[in-house]
Amino acid sequence: MSNVHSFQSKDAIREEACLWISRIDRGLSIEEKAEIRKWASTSSAHALELKLAAEFWDETSVLQELSSLFPLQFTESEPKDNYLPPALAIACSVVLIAFVFTFLPFKGSEKQFDEDKKVSSHYVYATSMGENRSFRLPDGSAAHLNTDSELSIDYKPDSRSLQLLRGEVHFDVAHDAKRPFSVEAGALSVTAIGTAFNIELGAEDIELLVTDGRVLVTEQNIEITSTDVESLKAQPINNDNLIISSGEKANLTASRVKSADVETEKVTLAEVQKELAWQQGMLVFQGEQLSVVLEEVRRYNDINFDLADKTLGQIQVAGYFKAGDIEGLINTLESNFDIQHERTEPKRIKLSSANL
Repeated sequence: MSNVHSFQSKDAIREEACLWISRIDRGLSIEEKAEIRKWASTSSAHALELKLAAEFWDETSVLQELSSLFPLQFTESEPKDNYLPPALAIACSVVLIAFVFTFLPFKGSEKQFDEDKKVSSHYVYATSMGENRSFRLPDGSAAHLNTDSELSIDYKPDSRSLQLLRGEVHFDVAHDAKRPFSVEAGALSVTAIGTAFNIELGAEDIELLVTDGRVLVTEQNIEITSTDVESLKAQPINNDNLIISSGEKANLTASRVKSADVETEKVTLAEVQKELAWQQGMLVFQGEQLSVVLEEVRRYNDINFDLADKTLGQIQVAGYFKAGDIEGLINTLESNFDIQHERTEPKRIKLSSANL
C-alpha cells in the first residue's frame, strides 16, 4: 500500500477540469491527449466535471475533441443540461480570465518601446505576495511573474538585459537577432536562444526550467553578443558553456557555472505542467512531505505553520489546490489526515494529530 496520501476536493477537480478544457480550446499536443485520458480515467468524478466544464465552455470544437478522445462518454448528440453549478461557472470563468490576461499587454505607467528607433528604456515590474501577473514587455516578449517577485529590465539598441531581483518568472521571448535577451539571477546570467523558460530565484540556488528552445547559462561577467547567440543555435561556443534545452531542468548555485558541475534532468509534460501550475493560481504536489508543502504554501501568504509533532512533516502528500487557500488546506488536512489546527496567533497556525 502506498504511503503517499492524496487530497483532491471537488473544487480542485473542478478547477483542473476547467484547465483541461481551456487547453483543449487552444489545441492539445499528443502528450497532453495521453495525459487527459489518464486524468479522466482516474475516477468518474473527473470525467463528470470534464463534461460539465465542456458544456459551460460551449465551444463546438471542444465538444468534438472530447468526443474523439472519449467516444463512449462524450457525444455531441447528448442533450445539454441547462443547469450548471454556480461553483463550476465561477471556476471556469476564472480560468478563462486567467488565460485571457496571460496574453494581454500590461497597461501601466511605462512608455511603449519604439521598436524602429530602439531607444534605451528601463522598467521595473513586481507582484505582491499571493499575486501572479502577466506583463507584455516593450519588445513583445511576455513575462509572467509569480508571487512576491520583482523584475528589472534595461533595453538598449544592441541588448535586452533583465534582472530577476526576487521570486520567479516565466518568459516567452520575442525573436530579435540583433539584441540578445539575457536575464541575471543571483550571480548567473541566462541568455535565450529562441526560447521560453522559467527561473526561480531561491536563497541559495536557482531553478531553471526550459519549455522551448535552449538557453545559455554563464556567469554575469561574460558578455554574450548577438553573433554568439546565432552561433549557439547550431552548437555551443566551447565546452565550458552550459546549454539547457527544451524539456530540461537544472538546479544551479550562484558561485560558478561549468557544464561538468551541473546536472540537468529531463522533465515530462506532466512535470512541466506541475512546475507552471502557479500561472493559473494552482499548486500541484506529487508525494512531497507535508513540511515541504507548507513551505511552498507559505510563499503565497503570510501565515506561519507550527507542527506539534515533527513526524507530521514527514507525511507524503499528493494533490492539486488553489494557492493561498489556507482554509481549504486546513479542511483537507483535518478530513484526510486527522490533523487538527489551532490558530495561536492571527498569522500563526499550530497543526497536531487529532489522535493524540
